[in-house]
Amino acid sequence: MKTRNQFSTKKVGSFAKAKLLATMLCIVAATAIIGCKPEPEPTTPAHVHQFGTEWKKDATQHWHECSCGEKADIANHTWAWTVTTPATPTADGEETRTCSACGETQTRAIDKLEEQPKDQTATLTNLFGEGLSTNITGYLTDSEWEGIATKIETALNNAFNAGPTTPPPLAASYKNRFRLVFNATSGYNIKVVKTLESDGWSKWKVTESEWDTKKLLLGFGKLDTGLQQSITDAVTAIATGKPGMDGATVQPDTPRTLTFPTTENPNNTYSVTITSEEQFTADQWKTHCDNVVTAIMRGHDKYISAVGLTDAVNKNRFKTVFAVDQNTIIVIMPNSVTYNCEVRGDNYRKMYLKVGAIDTIDLELAVKFMFDKNGELYQQ
Repeated sequence: MKTRNQFSTKKVGSFAKAKLLATMLCIVAATAIIGCKPEPEPTTPAHVHQFGTEWKKDATQHWHECSCGEKADIANHTWAWTVTTPATPTADGEETRTCSACGETQTRAIDKLEEQPKDQTATLTNLFGEGLSTNITGYLTDSEWEGIATKIETALNNAFNAGPTTPPPLAASYKNRFRLVFNATSGYNIKVVKTLESDGWSKWKVTESEWDTKKLLLGFGKLDTGLQQSITDAVTAIATGKPGMDGATVQPDTPRTLTFPTTENPNNTYSVTITSEEQFTADQWKTHCDNVVTAIMRGHDKYISAVGLTDAVNKNRFKTVFAVDQNTIIVIMPNSVTYNCEVRGDNYRKMYLKVGAIDTIDLELAVKFMFDKNGELYQQ
């Protein structure tokens, strides 16, 4: 028979086990519940811009910049150009600008200065090895003036020495022209000028006026071509007493063929070829040629009662002499020749007219002689 204490002990022991089991189950459940709950995410503090003190910049603006790329204090550059290397006529210059805020610097070139002309002068001494001298002047830039004196001196000496050597009197006369022009008392000075073809002369010109006394003008643009011949021509013009001549000249034997009408023949079927034994300016040459045609037409229209010719016969002579296919040549001679008018040459087809007589000469008898070809040299 169980005692009360044995029963109680057994009963109590079962209850304790049950309570322990329940406690353990609670602990397990609580642990499971706690173990399934996610841990909270960590929080990131807000970004605060820290702009650097150094300026960032491009070609037009500057700014301060944060490490994240954010910009602040954006502004346009503040600057002005300053010349750092002045330009000269021979070299480009340079100018620089620096922003007063950020220090950005830019440079750019300055074009070379355009040279300005100024009065230039040089003196040549001991020309031709004979102690003659002349002054050279010009209103040119330094670059243009460089080397001009040497060119002219060389051309002068070459021209002096290039004259004829035979016969001796001719050679002496040629060289004396240079001595006459470049002597101490009546010597010509040389002036180099810029000229245009439209000025009426292109290489040289001689002037002798109140405000431009005794100048041999040389065209700047022609100093590299034909200078020696230009000087020879100019010296000849001066020495032979023809100041005012210029380099736009008609050289000897330079022909000009003219056709001209008459009242009976307006279709220009008359012609004459005109050449020169002299040198003339372009304007002088045109005037002489025009005067020749005037004289021919005057002769054509004039009745020659003194020699018993009818008007028709006289006109027919002119028509025959100056027919286009006859190639009659008129040569304009210097004023120094003896006769005002001569007819000579092969088949007497060449008429010579003195320069100073072209305005007044009557050509009727010369034309008659050319038409008749009677074998005698006609001189008037």
